Amino acid sequence: MIKPALLVAASLLLTACVSTYDDVRPGRDGIHQITVYDRDQQESMRNALNQSRAYCRSLQQSMFVISEETRYQGTLPQAEFERQKALANAASQAGDRLQTQSSSQGANDVGRLLSGVAGSLDDSLQEPYEAKLQFECQ
Repeated sequence: MIKPALLVAASLLLTACVSTYDDVRPGRDGIHQITVYDRDQQESMRNALNQSRAYCRSLQQSMFVISEETRYQGTLPQAEFERQKALANAASQAGDRLQTQSSSQGANDVGRLLSGVAGSLDDSLQEPYEAKLQFECQ
């Protein structure tokens, strides 16, 4: 008999392997497009590439890039956006450390507060990196 924990783990693994391609716009001429937005420049293109590969795999074909472009589209200057993103990340890590490594209730409370503020700051940041990809499946 399969243990329930093993069954749940296998289900989660299979779910994680399923790729989606919600942002792919199929082209009539066989040239498809995708535009993806993210908080991280590399992650936006990685997501676009993963979705385009998944789309072509669903057609049992391989993906070939025709053109790709990533650009910053945010309302804040790019350097300020990156500074705020780094600040939110640092505050989150500091809050997590205070909560997990401190034996004092006061430090735990400060850690929770710091993590909450970091989460709010992170949530307020946009997804200003736009990755555009044109590709075809063969």
